[in-house]
Amino acid sequence: EMADDLSWAKGKVAEEVFQIVQSELKGKRYEEKKTAGWINSILEKTMEKLDLLGAEKALKFSATCSIIQRTGHGIHSGSACYWDKKNDET
Repeated sequence: EMADDLSWAKGKVAEEVFQIVQSELKGKRYEEKKTAGWINSILEKTMEKLDLLGAEKALKFSATCSIIQRTGHGIHSGSACYWDKKNDET
């Protein structure tokens, strides 16, 4: 019973994250100078969406975003974490 209360709609989360990435990167070409901004935006929007989707659940979550240049030359990544500051220890 407890597991049901803490479960995620994985398909919904994947769909929402896909939409965030598409809205940020669709039609754009790789530009090294812009990758940090894209990563930050994707992570910020993802964390906001995860917070909304899990608002009624006592969950902690993290997200990682990597942007890789298709030629194999560049890779940039970032990560973000969320927890309840009132109830969780750091």
